[in-house]
Amino acid sequence: MVGAEWTSPFDAAWVARAGGSFAMPRVVDGRVFWLHSRPTEGGRTAVIADGVDLAPGFDARSRVHEYGGGAYCPTQAGVFAVSRTDQRIWRLDGPGPSPVTAEGACRYADVRLIPGTNALVAVREDHSAGGEPVNALVRIEIATGAESVLWQGADFVAAPRPSPDGQHLAFLAWDHPSMPWDAARLMMAALTPAGLEDVVVLSGGDGTSVAEPVWAPDGRLIFLRDPDGFWNPMAWQGREVRPLWSGALEFGQPHWTFDPATLAPLADGRLAAIVASGGSRRLALVAEGGLTLIDLPGVDRVDAVVADGLDVICQVGSVDRPDRLIRRTATGAVREIASLGEGVPGGWVPSVEVQHVSRPDGSSIEALLYWPANPNAPTVTGPRPLIVQVHGGPTGAALPRFKPDYLFWTSRGYAVADVNYGGSTGRGRVERERLYGRWGEVDVEDCCAVAEALVAEGRIDPARTIIRGGSAGGLTVLLALALGQGFAAGSCWYGVTDLALLAADTHKFESRYLDQLVGPLPEAEAVYRARSPITHAERLRRPVIFLQGAEDRVVPPDQTEMMAGALADRGVPVETHLFPGEGHGFRRAETIIAALEAEHAFFARHLG
Repeated sequence: MVGAEWTSPFDAAWVARAGGSFAMPRVVDGRVFWLHSRPTEGGRTAVIADGVDLAPGFDARSRVHEYGGGAYCPTQAGVFAVSRTDQRIWRLDGPGPSPVTAEGACRYADVRLIPGTNALVAVREDHSAGGEPVNALVRIEIATGAESVLWQGADFVAAPRPSPDGQHLAFLAWDHPSMPWDAARLMMAALTPAGLEDVVVLSGGDGTSVAEPVWAPDGRLIFLRDPDGFWNPMAWQGREVRPLWSGALEFGQPHWTFDPATLAPLADGRLAAIVASGGSRRLALVAEGGLTLIDLPGVDRVDAVVADGLDVICQVGSVDRPDRLIRRTATGAVREIASLGEGVPGGWVPSVEVQHVSRPDGSSIEALLYWPANPNAPTVTGPRPLIVQVHGGPTGAALPRFKPDYLFWTSRGYAVADVNYGGSTGRGRVERERLYGRWGEVDVEDCCAVAEALVAEGRIDPARTIIRGGSAGGLTVLLALALGQGFAAGSCWYGVTDLALLAADTHKFESRYLDQLVGPLPEAEAVYRARSPITHAERLRRPVIFLQGAEDRVVPPDQTEMMAGALADRGVPVETHLFPGEGHGFRRAETIIAALEAEHAFFARHLG
């Protein structure tokens, strides 16, 4: 393999430096706020206001549901953020950070100011009693930190959204065994000084799911619902719920993290929104039943939107440049607010082809093929090595983006195929639920089919085809190596190896996820065994590298240790790297560097 590689200037240290990201843009009185994840500062997430770090050293990250999100809230009354280290809410707009909530075993997320008061509403996850934590909506007095429970009538709550006049509170709720994208309900209540009154289900609870409620300036409540199989925008005003637009396009995204910001009501009544289209996510404007897709220059993907009057602030990405924040004005003019960097010169940018591979039932698998690019490479080359990338979730999606680790590989001559296997999002409920009851089958079949189709085209070397994935994608990697055909090696990042153990030992948010993906226990016990990579360890003979965070609560380290040990006992070439201080996903620059260098060296040794 080493002799076949191209020389690249993009080393693992460059990948770590280029691996930062933006998140959660917000606007308050014309000031633009956002979060900035910084691997070179130990993975710290900084709170930024108009380009200035509000609290140097402060690390904003919630751990509610483990995946977090909704870790800060800029308001006219102050800027509030959840600290990664203690999970308390802090105020950041003073001379230094000051705590709002008390020390304890509670975590917070999705904070909002209640209009007309000096109080916040937030999601609280209380771990003080041991066992499964208790989730609730709470009111928090800013001056004293005093808390009162507003509502805890479901296993999970999210998205507390006070109306602009402070008279109502909308929020989401759902119960085990459903995930929010299965059956979240939209709740509405009168918000009074004494708490919530007249709590009702406004929408959902009828075989549909609701997502992302947001109040418009004119008093309407906008939200997403999927009565026809696609999340489309709806509006509630008074006593009527009506569709804003209906069609076979998917708005929004699954609720893995809090406060996703894919809907932005504008001052003139239109709605700016993010829509899945053509293998990516685009900006759309919705007005009076009509939808217009907006082309943004140099943008391959839109991640978040927020309104500023008639302007739309967008967090965007492209294949050749890292995250940016841009402002699109009412006239259509676009200007940049902030950027993570200028990206890479054109000769190094991989082309991205949207591939469609047919399934036996006539449906298609979508994959994004990043083709090798290196201006110094030989003009005549043979078939290229391939990395099949398996996204996590598994209820997730591969999207075109600036991926420093992909550039590491494509600049060395590897192609990367990012696969939207059955169960991926962006193509409606039917495609999302294709994996239900068949996780460990559909995903494996689809990833193998994409690799086989690319090899059949003659551009890919079948002897140098690798499969790589993390979390849920790690399960697919190991099963594809054990039960599939054609992969020469694999890379498993904090992957699932024993489904029954995962069901017994994972966190509350996903503790019943497997009821849908595999089946309920104990009835489906045999299926859990059949779909677990550890069951098929004797059939896995290809080299595998394992990379695992020692503090991972989503997929605990014993999943990796058990599988790696079983393979090593049988003489399979295995390498395991356990990273102290890392959880589910690597954030520190030194970890990113060590993991990528180990992976590269492993493939070079075993596929050379």
